[in-house]
Amino acid sequence: IGRGIMELWKRPDQLKAVVRELASLVKSGRVAGGVLFVSSAARATVYANRCAGLRAIVGTCVEAVEQGIAAVGANVLIIEYNFQRLERMLAMAQTLIETQRAALPTIERELSELKSCGY
Repeated sequence: IGRGIMELWKRPDQLKAVVRELASLVKSGRVAGGVLFVSSAARATVYANRCAGLRAIVGTCVEAVEQGIAAVGANVLIIEYNFQRLERMLAMAQTLIETQRAALPTIERELSELKSCGY
């Protein structure tokens, strides 16, 4: 994913390709998840959460990351780098990397039910 991140820094319009690459890597089992550093989390969050294998949350603090992992089994952390200090970004990323994610059948069932929401 490192290559994808470098591409994103060079060209912000490549966000969709980076998210797609991350989803592919997660699906293949090569990685468990990822961290996206963006200037604005809105598009990244919507894009990532459209991918079946990704559960993206926006990191505001370590506690929020812990809650996102516990509540929805988050495996993608999105950090708005221009609003966070380096120490906080590292702490949030470390939390995502080190925290075990349990299978959440209730969440899977609810997400499945929401697939047809409004259509």
